[in-house]
Amino acid sequence: MKHIIIAAEIYFAGGCFWGTEHFLKQIRGVESTQVGYANSIINQPTYQQVCSGETNAAETVKVVYDPETVNLSLLLDLYFKTIDPTSHNRQGNDRGTQYRTGIYYTNKADIAVINQAVRALADQYKKSHCHRSKTIDKFLSGRKLSSGLSG
Repeated sequence: MKHIIIAAEIYFAGGCFWGTEHFLKQIRGVESTQVGYANSIINQPTYQQVCSGETNAAETVKVVYDPETVNLSLLLDLYFKTIDPTSHNRQGNDRGTQYRTGIYYTNKADIAVINQAVRALADQYKKSHCHRSKTIDKFLSGRKLSSGLSG
């Protein structure tokens, strides 16, 4: 009998989604990535609306991965190495609410793993972190929305 591997998914917001996506694509066990905007309060915002800060959208990368090859704890650890969790609404030179950091999930079983990783990360900093974790409510394709204009 053939063993069926069920892919898992997680969403990472870490500033410019192009750089975050490039990094995540290199990880063994990551099957696919897609850039987009998470949790916008507007159904089909323009890129200009996203940049205005009025949509609540965050530049995010959807990651589909094989949990038998790479587990969520390792993905979180690698993701945390690419962001500054103490920066509020910015990463590097990218500034604005769309550049905030966050982890968005679809599987409630991931909450415990995420919370443990976030607590361990917080223990490494004297300054409070600005990181958020919550369910993904909406994900809009960044390739369509930004038309190549995104940071």
